[in-house]
Amino acid sequence: MFKPYKYVKEETPKAEKDSEIVIRLPKPKLPISTLLVISGLFLLTNQILLPWLTTPPAQKPLLRPTAETTLGVKVEFEFTELERESSVAVGSEPKDIPKIFYVTIPKLGIEKAKVETNSESLSPDEHLGHYAGSALPGEVGNTFIYGHSVLPMFFSPEDYRTIFSTLDKLEEGDEVVVEFGEKYFRYLVEKSVVLNPKDVRPLESVTPQFLRHSYLTLMTCVPPGIRTKRLLVQAKLVL
Repeated sequence: MFKPYKYVKEETPKAEKDSEIVIRLPKPKLPISTLLVISGLFLLTNQILLPWLTTPPAQKPLLRPTAETTLGVKVEFEFTELERESSVAVGSEPKDIPKIFYVTIPKLGIEKAKVETNSESLSPDEHLGHYAGSALPGEVGNTFIYGHSVLPMFFSPEDYRTIFSTLDKLEEGDEVVVEFGEKYFRYLVEKSVVLNPKDVRPLESVTPQFLRHSYLTLMTCVPPGIRTKRLLVQAKLVL
């Protein structure tokens, strides 16, 4: 007589069950303190060590301790590429031209920063510099202003040794206001460019002269704190 086949359910050996439990244990998560340390090391390497190691010795900033500096470090640096290219006699401006005018950049928290007209200094430690011979605010041509930068974490809108550290945050349409004597001029950012120092031309117009446009160019060093390149933010007069 035919006997039906009896199916028997086999039990998984205990050893295998135990091994499954071990394999499926959740991986431990890194504590927040460890993540912060890793992030700090990445920032230190990316923002300081790597730029320093990859910058030629002749282009590295000179760092010397001093009591009158930001965080105990002074960057002794001049924009040597801005050596005078014009015949303008610095300090011989007509009496009706103010020796100091003011720049306000709302997005960066910069309010009425001082700018020396036809600046004598290529190291603007106490004010921003207006390149001698470039257009005055409101005139046809290019008003060229330069200032220092450091690592963005040290940025202060009131310290002229750090004032342009966040200049790269400006985007198309951002506002820059210039107070020149009793006149106010409103510029809107059009674009930013990064150049080698030798390619900076502070007396060149942004657009052809026959178009009769008025521009404002703000320049600083990039990466912030290193003087390898130059960032130029160009804004057009709209009012």
